[in-house]
Amino acid sequence: MIEWFRINISGDHAEELLISLAILVVGWVIRKLTGEVLIRKIEDPHHRFTINRRVGRGLAIATLILVVAIWFPNLKEIVAILSLFGAGLAIVNREVILSMVAWLHIITRQPYGVGDRIELNDVSGDVIDISLLVTTMMETREWVQGDQSTGRIMRIPNNWVFLYAVKNYTQGFEYIWNELSVTVSDKSDWNMAREIMMSLAQESSFIVEHQVKSQLKTMTQEYLVYYSTLTPFVYVATNERGIQLTLRYLCKVRNRRGSEHAIMLRILEEFAKNPSIKMVFFK
Repeated sequence: MIEWFRINISGDHAEELLISLAILVVGWVIRKLTGEVLIRKIEDPHHRFTINRRVGRGLAIATLILVVAIWFPNLKEIVAILSLFGAGLAIVNREVILSMVAWLHIITRQPYGVGDRIELNDVSGDVIDISLLVTTMMETREWVQGDQSTGRIMRIPNNWVFLYAVKNYTQGFEYIWNELSVTVSDKSDWNMAREIMMSLAQESSFIVEHQVKSQLKTMTQEYLVYYSTLTPFVYVATNERGIQLTLRYLCKVRNRRGSEHAIMLRILEEFAKNPSIKMVFFK
């Protein structure tokens, strides 16, 4: 092994090999130093991640171009080799090529970006990284209710963006409609119960409506989105247990469970104060 290495290192391409290794080492050192500087200088993790990712990609591209230029100074040789490599790769692994094309599509068209909450092929989570071949997500749902994080990190192939519908919960509009249902007995004062639920939801609706209207104005510049009403509303229906009251209201995507918890606590407290309202539960 040592003899083989000595023969090659002293051959015709010894200079190219040494220069290539030097470029790789310098690129790696710059990458590490940049990461350490960003950690010390930038407090915001999202801003730090974005800059660090851009620096890493820029260094990778620059390193690749320099190494290729050293080994193949003739432009025609580079084109021929890349063409052969690309054709071979396309035949051997179609999925890899599709993921690379999908990465370019994601970066340019932006069906989602880092920080967005998405659902793709029944997989949902928060996007934490987009690389050349895969998208990395912090998983939500599964055994956890309320769209909260499970703590697991998932990696999905980028080419899924061409195969399945991309459901983006946060791009341009950070609010969703949530529904909360309770059932009261048919002998209860259901109209009083409905009014209580409406008043509790309206307590915080003014601030939410103002923020939603502002985001909708921005969103309608690119999409034809129209909501006739943004205020909470309680729908009334009947079921086998009594009268079902369903509160529909707007909340932030990542606050669905928290808002539901807060409103339900207030509903239980107010219903308990009113003897004419009897809630019905599953047996």
